[in-house]
Amino acid sequence: MKSLHLRTTATIALLLTAAACNLSPLRNRIKVGEEPIVVFVGEGVDGNTDLFVVPASGGTIVQLTFTPLHESMPRINARGDAVAFVRTRDTVKSAPTEVILMNLLNGAERQLPVPDSAGPITLIAWGGNGNTLYVRSARGSWLLSTPPEPPRATAATGAEVARADSFFQLWVGTPPFAYLTRCAEGGICAQGPNVKATSLTTEGHDPLLWGVDSVAWFEGDGMVIRGIGPGSVRRMLWKHPPGHPRDGSYSGVIEAGR
Repeated sequence: MKSLHLRTTATIALLLTAAACNLSPLRNRIKVGEEPIVVFVGEGVDGNTDLFVVPASGGTIVQLTFTPLHESMPRINARGDAVAFVRTRDTVKSAPTEVILMNLLNGAERQLPVPDSAGPITLIAWGGNGNTLYVRSARGSWLLSTPPEPPRATAATGAEVARADSFFQLWVGTPPFAYLTRCAEGGICAQGPNVKATSLTTEGHDPLLWGVDSVAWFEGDGMVIRGIGPGSVRRMLWKHPPGHPRDGSYSGVIEAGR
């Protein structure tokens, strides 16, 4: 009877795993972990704020989440097979927020615990090893462990605070020499310790890193990509964009984290 129970349990586990794999909206649409992608925020046809995915080359956009909750700050890991994001149960500032980690291969979600005392979450970013998620909240910065490590939240102290801040900044160049920020008069600027604020665009918003040698931003109902140095600017061609596309993250898959 015991062996039968074990076989039954194993069979159920396999069925649940197979079912989870079939639930991924990206299945047969995006080669997860094999092709560069962008995950971003937008409003679907139902008016809800959800996450969307598009190949870095452009084309068809795939809706990733389908909830009545407010989702924001998607950040893809360096392998391109998982995305962390913030889920809020209301749009008011005092609404509870959760950090969610989604496996893009099968659509499975896992909530990463953040202490209630942390307050509203304002920024998230992946650490250099891809196994740690940094979170900035109203009351400090936190390190969240990710699978296969057990769930754990640790308050950042000392040098770890500065390290967390370095991941929250969008540094460009190899080695990094400037970071992306909002210009005083609007638009996006690049500036650094030895770089005077230089305007990249007056119309764009929500900048993101595009590999190690390019940057991107949202503009109108699309995205614009350009190299760090002199060169042409190209607009991503995509089909049927959601309303108000914004707040995205790029993964080149083969690139390691900083």
